[in-house]
Amino acid sequence: FKKTSEVYSLENSKGPVLKSKEIALVHPEGNVSVEDVIEKNGKSVKIRSKSSFPPNINEKLIGRYIFSMAQPAIQLLNGQPVTVIQISPKPNAPSSGRADDIANAMAGTLYIDLENFYTKKLEANLTRKKSWAWGLISVEQLQISFEQEIFNGIIVVKSITATYKYNILGIGTYDKRVFTYSDYSYIVPQPRQ
Repeated sequence: FKKTSEVYSLENSKGPVLKSKEIALVHPEGNVSVEDVIEKNGKSVKIRSKSSFPPNINEKLIGRYIFSMAQPAIQLLNGQPVTVIQISPKPNAPSSGRADDIANAMAGTLYIDLENFYTKKLEANLTRKKSWAWGLISVEQLQISFEQEIFNGIIVVKSITATYKYNILGIGTYDKRVFTYSDYSYIVPQPRQ
């Protein structure tokens, strides 16, 4: 599949400004997946690395959040019926670092596809500012959107968008990072030799 990564600065009052764009082809090679970056900021490149697939969203949510039905519980998302579930962090959720601290301060909405029973979309926001190292590092804003779809009977990631505002040593950054996944194709597994 093709993975496009774009980073936009949101600090300009005239709107988002593209800071970087990268296009990669992700495919299996032996027992691992590799990512061949083919374009970086409009220029052809050849960079190969191991691929990090998008996260399994269900594994990330279980054990960390309280789930409750929204009202109305069934709504339409892009013309398709979905069950809408609100998520909020459990008090005393486990944490082993900054990423967990941030996840434990997020709340949002899950949209579950009623026809195929999968997480079609997740939208979440940081509920409070998080800071570390006596306030020298802080995350003031974080919004995440995660979308999936079905391709040839398999659930695949469509996009991940994160908008974030953070400060390190008083230097602020306000960006939006967008990952889009497209051009999925089925590759027949090769027998082991």
